[in-house]
Amino acid sequence: MAIVSRSYLSFQAKKANLGKIFITVILCTLFYLIGLYQDSRGSVPKTPPSSSDTTLVICDQNNHHHQNHTAAVAAATLDFAAHHHLPDPATVVESVRRIPPCDAKYTEYTPCEDVDRSLKFDRDRLIYRERHCPEKAEVLKCRV
Repeated sequence: MAIVSRSYLSFQAKKANLGKIFITVILCTLFYLIGLYQDSRGSVPKTPPSSSDTTLVICDQNNHHHQNHTAAVAAATLDFAAHHHLPDPATVVESVRRIPPCDAKYTEYTPCEDVDRSLKFDRDRLIYRERHCPEKAEVLKCRV
């Protein structure tokens, strides 16, 4: 059996990748240039307008001054104000409840996992180790 060197295989792989990259660059450049050409031509209608689409406009030199004056008056009477007004909401004076700060021993306090509270529960089947959140009357009334 003949042994094929690895350097030959790696060279073939690099050559194939280089060819794919070269073809990709050529195609991208070609399509880019086609796009530039299409944009540079401008907008050309594909079908000529039919006789029903065209209308005859007669220009009157005397009427030209009147049209400019009408446009200036129309521009002066434009209304940019909002026409949908909602009344402002009524001001509500809220009373701020003063809550005193908690003692320093409660900095790491977790109410549902309080060790002192857990000892009040039954030790059968380790129920005291479960989470027991405090009742409404037992909840702390201070800022932690």
